[in-house]
Amino acid sequence: MGRGDYGNWERVGVEFYSPSRGWGCPEAEATVKLVAEKCYSFRDYNGNLYFRRSAGEWVRALPDELSPIERGHLYVVSASGREGDSHVVVFSVRAADAETEPLVKGLGAWVDLPRYGRQTAVQAFDRVFCLPWESLGEFEARVRALGGEVRRCFVDLAEVAEAERGVLTAAAAFRQAWDELGQAAQRVACPADLEEVEFLAARVRGLAREVEEGLEELRRAKERIALEPGRLADKARVDAAVRRAEKAWADVAACNVDARVREAVARVADLEAARGAPPVPAPVSDGWRRDAEAAFRAVLSAMEEGLAVSGALASGSGDDLAVRAVGALKRLEEAVSGAEAVLANARDVAGILREQARRMLGVEPSAGAAD
Repeated sequence: MGRGDYGNWERVGVEFYSPSRGWGCPEAEATVKLVAEKCYSFRDYNGNLYFRRSAGEWVRALPDELSPIERGHLYVVSASGREGDSHVVVFSVRAADAETEPLVKGLGAWVDLPRYGRQTAVQAFDRVFCLPWESLGEFEARVRALGGEVRRCFVDLAEVAEAERGVLTAAAAFRQAWDELGQAAQRVACPADLEEVEFLAARVRGLAREVEEGLEELRRAKERIALEPGRLADKARVDAAVRRAEKAWADVAACNVDARVREAVARVADLEAARGAPPVPAPVSDGWRRDAEAAFRAVLSAMEEGLAVSGALASGSGDDLAVRAVGALKRLEEAVSGAEAVLANARDVAGILREQARRMLGVEPSAGAAD
């Protein structure tokens, strides 16, 4: 029976380690597997189960067979709480157990638990616990002495500077795209021109989102650094970066993209209304279709007859060739005349389509242009 079967144990994490990528690597690349288990009893320590890969399978490993890093002694620390009452939050891949006790003893470590409030016993911790700021240095020294590692996840001024550059770059690109959108909105002359307006509007909106998201990132950095003791000069630099980004965002937010698009649409609508309603070809009726099919069948029949008579005339064979030739010619002329009427209707439709295309493209017909 596994201890999970007793009801007071819960698996709280499964992590993988490789020498080249450290903790958090894919299982396929891992050489060590750690299973963190939380014991829901303040009398017993949590547990960590270790496994090594052997012949493609995970087999149990004893703690003494692993280095401190391989046993999960990697701790990431960050600031938490609120300004004026902040502390350090410590996260580890491993559950706090008997090995954790000497690392935090006497340092004022604690966790806040629902229903139980603040608890200082290591047995109450899971993979996260808190430390006072003044204990961080001693905690780091103890972890290093053990052979583990502590990574500080505090505000990095280089990252703040990069975020600010991103905001200002996006704001400059926004202003250029905004001007291009205005020019495109002014020169629209037909519905087809609105495609360019739509494309530029999408680009402007995307750049506005970049500015806004960059500003939010800087604001989060300002909130985080406010929790870190000291660093007054760094806090001033972050605050200045936020102010510059807020000014850039204010300029961006003052531009109403939707209004500019509506102006372009209204301009095209006004031009279309001034041109009048476009001609619309009448639908092809069943009667017209039957007449057209009959006319072209008559042309084809008359052509076949004419070709037969022409061949007879060339060979000089057959009777009444002159009479047959006159009759074939008459019938061919009558068939062509009927087909001409159909073609006249087709030319009318072509003229209407040509005019519609001109309107769509905003091209005025030239004087004397053929229909």
